[in-house]
Amino acid sequence: MRLNIVSIGEVLWDIVGREEYLGGASFNFSAHLSRLGHSVSFISAVGADERGKTVIESMSQLGLATEYLHIDNDHPTGTVSVALASDGQPKFVLHRPAAYDFPQLTAAQFDRYFRAPWIGFISERCIR
Repeated sequence: MRLNIVSIGEVLWDIVGREEYLGGASFNFSAHLSRLGHSVSFISAVGADERGKTVIESMSQLGLATEYLHIDNDHPTGTVSVALASDGQPKFVLHRPAAYDFPQLTAAQFDRYFRAPWIGFISERCIR
């Protein structure tokens, strides 16, 4: 059964040393649902920067629609610095404010959003 799902939340880059990995709990949730064959409308925002452009390209490659992805001219695409603590556990530093804190929908998009049978909102605070 193919579901139509709306997912709301962050898309960001995990920065580990000199490497950058596309992620964010909401983005990962959306990408996995898309890979499973569901229709996912991901609501978020990216900055008008190179990282934001790469997010858009990556979403297209993953089969995720970019219709609900706002491009924010005032805030950068989200990033989180990741380092290993002495006990081997990762430590995360979210750099805020970030574009994903400022998603925007048009009136028509908002109307379609409330017609979706499934809405997913995942917060980093919920999974700690």
